Amino acid sequence: MKTLQKLMAVEDDADIRRILELALATFGGFELTCCESGQAALAALEQDLPDLILLDVMMPGMDGPATLQAIRSRPALTEIPVVFLTAKLQPEEVNNWIALGALSVIGKPFDPLALPDELRRLHAEQIMTPARAPARGERLPPELEALRPDYLARVHRDLDRLETLASRILDCGMACGCHAELAELHPLLHGLAGSAGGFGYTELGRQCRELDHQSGIWLRHETPPSLREWHRFAADLLLLRQILT
Repeated sequence: MKTLQKLMAVEDDADIRRILELALATFGGFELTCCESGQAALAALEQDLPDLILLDVMMPGMDGPATLQAIRSRPALTEIPVVFLTAKLQPEEVNNWIALGALSVIGKPFDPLALPDELRRLHAEQIMTPARAPARGERLPPELEALRPDYLARVHRDLDRLETLASRILDCGMACGCHAELAELHPLLHGLAGSAGGFGYTELGRQCRELDHQSGIWLRHETPPSLREWHRFAADLLLLRQILT
C-alpha cells in the first residue's frame, strides 16, 4: 500500500486548523494542504490529489457530508479515503457518515501528538482507536504551548459573547423567542468543543460538546425546548468560564 505522505485537512475553525498544522505538518512530517471550507477543498483538489482527506463535519455553507458527496461524484477522487473529524460522536450519526463513504470518524478533541500515527494506522490497516486529548495541566509541545495565549484570548472573547447570549435567553419569556440567540451560539460552542481539548482544557471541551449537541437538536427541530430546559441551558452557558479557570 502507498505510504501516507500528502494530506488535506478541511476545517472552518481557525484554532483547530492551527492545531492540525502543528500535528500533521510539524509533528507528523506530512505534506499538508489546509482548507477552510468544502468549496476551497474542491478547488484545491483540482490542482493536487492527497493520499487522505481529513474533513470536518459541521461547516457553514457546504458541510462535511455534502463535501464528501461532491468529492465522490468526481471520478478522479473516488478512491481517496476521507476521515471525518467531529465533536459529535452519536452512534447513529457516525453510522450515517460511514454509509456515505467515510473511512472512519475521529472525535474532537484529539491528541495532536497521537494524530499522525493514528492516521497512518488508519490508512494502512483500516482501523482506528480513539485519540486521547491532553489533560489540563499536562505539558504541551512547545509549538502548541506558544499558541496558548492567543487561543485563550479568543476563548475569553467567545465566552463573553456566550454570556451575553445566555443573559438574553434568561430574559426571554418564551424559549421559541430566542431562536436568533440559539443560532449564534451554536457555532461558538461547536468551535470550543473541537479546540479546547487540544490545548488541555478537556472539561471545557466536554461541556461545550454537550451544549453544542443540545443546541443542534433544538435548531434542527421545530418544537422548542421547555422554558425550564431553556433556562437550565442558559445557566450552563454562564458556568463555562468557571470551568476554564
